[in-house]
Amino acid sequence: VVVQEFLEASFSGLSPKSAATVERYLSTIARAHALTDLPDPTKTAHVKGAYRHLARDRPSSQPKAALRGSHIAYALEHLKTEHAAWDLRAKTILATAYCAMARRAELVALRVEDLSFNADAGDGVALIKNTKAGREESRYLSREAVTWLKAWLEHAQIKEGMVFRRFTPSGTIGQTAIAPQEVARIIQRIGKVLNAARTSDEHAWPVDHIAAHSTRIGAAHDLAANGIDLTSIMHSGGWNDPKMPRYYTRELAAHESGMARMMKARDAQ
Repeated sequence: VVVQEFLEASFSGLSPKSAATVERYLSTIARAHALTDLPDPTKTAHVKGAYRHLARDRPSSQPKAALRGSHIAYALEHLKTEHAAWDLRAKTILATAYCAMARRAELVALRVEDLSFNADAGDGVALIKNTKAGREESRYLSREAVTWLKAWLEHAQIKEGMVFRRFTPSGTIGQTAIAPQEVARIIQRIGKVLNAARTSDEHAWPVDHIAAHSTRIGAAHDLAANGIDLTSIMHSGGWNDPKMPRYYTRELAAHESGMARMMKARDAQ
């Protein structure tokens, strides 16, 4: 009864939750009961029935926009504000987040000791603490990402500890890492700056639903568009389950489906 009432409250009120958000709530409830060896109330017929009824015709969560390699490249070339150090940190975050396909919590946890640069090839590896799977993973860093990381670390005079740090009220670089929520705010601010600087009507950056996850989604899009197999995409992004990378690349998959290939072949005749 309590969980059913919770569902009703979540779907109503001044700020009703999306179906996807409520699903995450139910998953958390189920997990908490499993950890305490208690029966899972989310599996009862009453709760399942209540969820189906309340979620009917409810919008799912809005998909996050994808920031693809072209967006990242444009930002790295054109981003310029009155704060050069902020720009350098923002560009380094973008390049690292895209290449390592890192979640925001993984980015802010990155330490200098987790970075390994290849002096000969110019690329490198970041040891990412996978927040979803609870393990550490090595993720690839391109030469471009390494170049930005080196530039930021040198400018900030960071020799050890947290890579991405907050600015103090006086504008200097502090000792503490930025908060995960700030990653999203930085990415959103980049978009506003870039779009405001455009002289044409075309936006340089997606306008809606930009989040810290957007670089991760964009990287998955680019990998799929370049013919990279699903297993390799999962490894690049640290996914155990193919559900999410498939979800992120569903539009690209539709354009490469059997029907799409057949119709394109017909049009080419």
